[in-house]
Order: sequence, then C-alpha cells, then structure tokens
Amino acid sequence: MPSEEWIKVAVKGQIRANDVTVLKQAALAGVGIAMLPTYLVREEIASGQLEALLPNWPLLPLGIYAIYTSRLHMPASMRTLLDFLDEKFSADDFWQNNRLL
Repeated sequence: MPSEEWIKVAVKGQIRANDVTVLKQAALAGVGIAMLPTYLVREEIASGQLEALLPNWPLLPLGIYAIYTSRLHMPASMRTLLDFLDEKFSADDFWQNNRLL
C-alpha cells in the first residue's frame, strides 16, 4: 500500500534547462528524467520511447497569459486569437491533466 508520507529528494544532475524541447531531447537520449507536459510527450509514451514515472502525481497548475496594450480598439484578429486560445487550452484534457513524466 502506498504511503501518504512526503519525502523531499534533492536532485543534482549534469543538465538543467527551462526549455521543454531541450528537456524532451535529453530524456529521449537517456540522460535522465524530466518534468514535461503530457501533450508534448504523448506519442513518445505511447510508442514506449518514454515512460511516465509518476502518472498520478499532480503538478501545480500553470497559467498562460496574453499581454496587450488595451482592450480599447483591439483588432478583431487579436480578439479572435485570444478567444481561440482560451477555448483550446480550457477544453483539452492533455493540458489540464499535467503529470510528472
């Protein structure tokens, strides 16, 4: 039976990056583990190239923000893009169900 106890583990490695593409390539090369969004590695997990280590471990939610000068006189194309992004990222389970992979 799994323990409910939390354990902190200090991780030190040769590679540190804040770019998911770099982290994904390092994981694929067998360099180590990476915390990556599900949508980015779905195919690699399905094919067996990568393995989800802690699939039930939820991550803290992350936000996506759009910065623009003003809603006043906002171009219709900008409003359309913002509405599309809001709908896309609010609806897709691959974004909402981030897990440690």
